[in-house]
Amino acid sequence: MKPPHACSIWADEDTFFVEMPSPIEGVAPTVARIPCNAVYLWQLLRARANDFAKATIATPACPTQLQLDELVEEYLTRKGAKPKPEFTEAQRNAARDVLRELGII
Repeated sequence: MKPPHACSIWADEDTFFVEMPSPIEGVAPTVARIPCNAVYLWQLLRARANDFAKATIATPACPTQLQLDELVEEYLTRKGAKPKPEFTEAQRNAARDVLRELGII
């Protein structure tokens, strides 16, 4: 049996097309275009399965293709950790002085 969040997928040379049903009955499905890459496809399908009940994709409030591209890019480029902040030597020394004053180091 096909779950309500199931998608239809087809591809051309370098693009996956994913037809996603709307969580709202009577609203037509939306077709998203993503790069032909298994990681992109897996992330989109996993997000659909996990968030189908509150999804806005394939609803009247559907994001544009550009917004979908930006969401996929943001999701794939973040590594779970924020980039390491860069501090000057003076900032490091000031932090050490504060820690010394507090008796931490």
